[in-house]
Amino acid sequence: MELIKEFSKIGGIARAASMLPERRTEVARHAAEVRWKGKKESIKIGPSKHRLKKEKERLLRKRLEKWGLTEETLDMEVCQICKQKPVNRNLCIDHDHTTEKFRGLLCNNCNTGLGMFKDSCECLQSAIKYLDKARAEHKMLEEEVRGEHAA
Repeated sequence: MELIKEFSKIGGIARAASMLPERRTEVARHAAEVRWKGKKESIKIGPSKHRLKKEKERLLRKRLEKWGLTEETLDMEVCQICKQKPVNRNLCIDHDHTTEKFRGLLCNNCNTGLGMFKDSCECLQSAIKYLDKARAEHKMLEEEVRGEHAA
């Protein structure tokens, strides 16, 4: 109860909790105890789930509007690299960071991969050569092992 009075003096528990991160856990624990005891004091820490969902939807609409896309486009499309339809999330809006032009819709993994290669065709081609070389070496080893077993 002392904790509630202390935080009420500085503008409410939620505001105080955001101002004092080291005490946030203490406030949350106390809030749970108060609710458990059945008291009518309500303590909210952070925005509600409904508010977070609305904000996420607003940001998505804003991004779609920026690139001239619709939510239906995101739902119908598949990743333009791996040709997979993402599960449980939307496709990422890929764009050129220097020209700011829209390039296409990618799944999260492919979009992250391009970002890790810094959108460099040279790096991606080098990675392909590396994988091809490793695959060829693996095939040679398999053939050698088969040849030894056959003899």
